[in-house]
Amino acid sequence: LMLPSKPNSGTKQRKLLMDSRTAAWQSSIMEKLLTITQLSAI
Repeated sequence: LMLPSKPNSGTKQRKLLMDSRTAAWQSSIMEKLLTITQLSAI
């Protein structure tokens, strides 16, 4: 989802922070799912 960039750099920095938090949150969930899948595959 590409939003039109706004001239306000504060908003852009906040969006980058949100994106990095979301990415870390998603990766941790993926790690948990992979672990569960591996355990159930044994």
